[in-house]
Amino acid sequence: IETLPYTQNNFITFGSFNNLAKITPQVFALWSTVLRSVPGSRLIMKCKPFASLAVKQRILQQFNYHGVDVSRIDLLPLVQSNFEHLKAYEMMDISLDS
Repeated sequence: IETLPYTQNNFITFGSFNNLAKITPQVFALWSTVLRSVPGSRLIMKCKPFASLAVKQRILQQFNYHGVDVSRIDLLPLVQSNFEHLKAYEMMDISLDS
């Protein structure tokens, strides 16, 4: 990564490309606290189940429950190649883990 997205966006972008099974209710609560603590920040999540609209809606409901405006959350499905996967890390400033 040559430059962080913050330098162009003027907001922090957190991201996680973890397996959705690792994202527990406690993780949603913690990540929501992080987002509420950093005004204007966004979260990008990427995993295979996000190809399903129903799964996306369920995840967004979790953030909404914890007081996060869901317009700040981007849910992306898996990409086809390893190159595209690694390139997607350029969209985030800080990676979150579960």
